[in-house]
Amino acid sequence: MNLTRITDPEEAARLHYCESLFLGTVLPPGPLSVCDVGSGAGFPGIPLAIYREDLNVTLLEADQRKAVFLREAVRGLPNASVLNERLEQCSSKFDWVVSRAVAKSGVLSENLAPCVALLTSIGESREFSEVIRLPWGINRILAIRCST
Repeated sequence: MNLTRITDPEEAARLHYCESLFLGTVLPPGPLSVCDVGSGAGFPGIPLAIYREDLNVTLLEADQRKAVFLREAVRGLPNASVLNERLEQCSSKFDWVVSRAVAKSGVLSENLAPCVALLTSIGESREFSEVIRLPWGINRILAIRCST
């Protein structure tokens, strides 16, 4: 199963792991409930759960095959779980929603959490109150919006 289009190890480290861990440094101290929407291969949710034990991370994935993979990937990780549902069907509430590979319009419109953090490209920064340029790559940002 192809979980990511990125195959170069250096690019995978930078875009998957470094971005996920950078997000972990920006989220406020916990305990917090975090939903990784469209988790796919588990980014940023799994690195977040490993790096921040104070977070309770739910990996929300609509694709059944990817959800099966994610359940195996988080087995033994006590602060991570998988929810095999579409974003529009999810009735759970969280402190934060995070994502790196989904359309921002869906994440912002569903109101799963008062705060949203998206790892995205610079062109997607409208509608966010805080934009942090990532230390690598001129076009990558962390866009944050809180309605509290």
